[in-house]
Amino acid sequence: MNNVFAFPYLFRVALDVHAKKINEAMKLAAIQSLASLAKESVTNKAKVAYNKNLFFGKEYIIPKPLDTRLITMLLQILL
Repeated sequence: MNNVFAFPYLFRVALDVHAKKINEAMKLAAIQSLASLAKESVTNKAKVAYNKNLFFGKEYIIPKPLDTRLITMLLQILL
C-alpha cells in the first residue's frame, strides 16, 4: 500500500471509527481489498476524472486515488 491510499483513506477511516492504532491486520485487510477492487469494473466518475478507459491489467493494478469506491471499501473493512 502506498502513501496515496494510506494517508487520505486508511488513516481517515481509522479516525472516523475511533481506532486507537492501525495494526498489521488492518493494513493487510486494506491491501487485500484494494487488490480485489482493482479487478472490479471502474466507475464512470473515475474514468472521467482520469480521462481514460480504465480496466484491470498491467497498466492498472491498484485503484486510482480519486476512485470514490475507496473510502466506502475501507469503511466496510474497518467497521
